[in-house]
Amino acid sequence: RVLHEATHAGGKAINYARAESLLRDRAGHVCGAAVRDEAGGRTAEVVAKVVINATGAWADELRGQVGQRPRLRRLRGSHLVFPYEKLPVNQVVSFSHPRDHRFVFALPWEGVTLFGTTDVDHREDMATDPAISVDEIDYLMEGLHYIFASPELTLDDVISTFSGIRSVLNTGQANPSKESRDEVLWNENGLITITGGKLTMFRHMAQDTLRFIRMELPGRPWPNPKSRTLDQLDQAAFDLAMEHCDLGDAARLRLLGRYGVHAADLLRAAQCDDLLPVAATPNLWAELRWAVQAEQVIHLDDLLLRRTRLGLQLPAGAAELLPRIRGLCQAELGWSDGR
Repeated sequence: RVLHEATHAGGKAINYARAESLLRDRAGHVCGAAVRDEAGGRTAEVVAKVVINATGAWADELRGQVGQRPRLRRLRGSHLVFPYEKLPVNQVVSFSHPRDHRFVFALPWEGVTLFGTTDVDHREDMATDPAISVDEIDYLMEGLHYIFASPELTLDDVISTFSGIRSVLNTGQANPSKESRDEVLWNENGLITITGGKLTMFRHMAQDTLRFIRMELPGRPWPNPKSRTLDQLDQAAFDLAMEHCDLGDAARLRLLGRYGVHAADLLRAAQCDDLLPVAATPNLWAELRWAVQAEQVIHLDDLLLRRTRLGLQLPAGAAELLPRIRGLCQAELGWSDGR
């Protein structure tokens, strides 16, 4: 939703575009980036008055191109996903893990139960997707059995796992969890790096960054901390699109919350059976159609792991849905069976 509203306001969101190198002016000041289209192989140079490095776990790689030493520590957080019927949690349960007294949690998420998270150093190559380790699995299962006293829950009950990498300021703490999660902002030869912080603070971090670069963009207005975070909903347009749709209150709220002003567009794009749920999940087939039409889906994992989370919510990565998904992607994207 944030990306859709940003592009609606005039921004550009470019998928599978890798910043391979930074451009420098004669004074050595960063003035752009050489970008590669990872899907099509094309390259282009993008020149800008300000270059912001908001690449998270990859931030040190770009900083190295302006001669800066690494200052960040990559930490991995991993999770287990259980069927709701195996671990029926209706609200967040947070507790201190018996091994190291870190807080871990279980919470209802997208029709399943999410259990996590770990906090360990990630030393693997960032060119590959992060994955949970055996030690992390043991740690989480130990915590699960401790708080829920459910010895019948085993790894065979896990639908899926996933891991993410956070980048924090490296102060050399022996315990990764003791590192600060505060945001950091640096200007290094014109490369503005914003990293650290938490996802829930995205608006605050964005406004801090805009204030930080204010002198580089004369004539631009100051960011207003009191302005709306998200665009105001067009309730009339949504109600009009809903006139011929039979959706319950929960599904309506889901669409409004996830898609905002574009919820009405999603409904108008839906075909006759798209408003049915996808298997035993809160997702609608209309959300998959909208994703392939409007959310820059290039590969199947974009659709099942990023635009939706069906590959995590359903057994075997949602393999049972592939015949219908194949038909949808072929109709909307022109994919072949081989693709």
